Amino acid sequence: MWLRVDGDSMRPTIVPPAEVRVVARDRPRVGEVWAFVGDGGRIVIHRCVRRPDDGYLFQGDGRAAADPIARRERLIGRAVAVRDERGERGLGGRDRLLGTARHLVRQGRRTVRQAARWAVSLMSR
Repeated sequence: MWLRVDGDSMRPTIVPPAEVRVVARDRPRVGEVWAFVGDGGRIVIHRCVRRPDDGYLFQGDGRAAADPIARRERLIGRAVAVRDERGERGLGGRDRLLGTARHLVRQGRRTVRQAARWAVSLMSR
């Protein structure tokens, strides 16, 4: 099925207005883009960033923070293609690697900023 996507949370991977093709799959792998039902009952299209014991952790490529943990029963399916202003393209292995790399770089920057604040606070004592 094709789902309409309006928000900016998946930029630069998905540029709205867009449509995402979602197919049924068993379970998300880290780096894949998935559709799931969010806490407010809305359908969310975000990337799987981690798999804690009690569900899956998703985060939009353009978001600084992850979503609340999504349990298995909230999963709809994997996004395998996108149509936006750049045309239609698949969301396969290359996208999975790029999305995971983008997420890791963002986490690294956050860690460096936290370490710098900690060091500054130590030196000001």
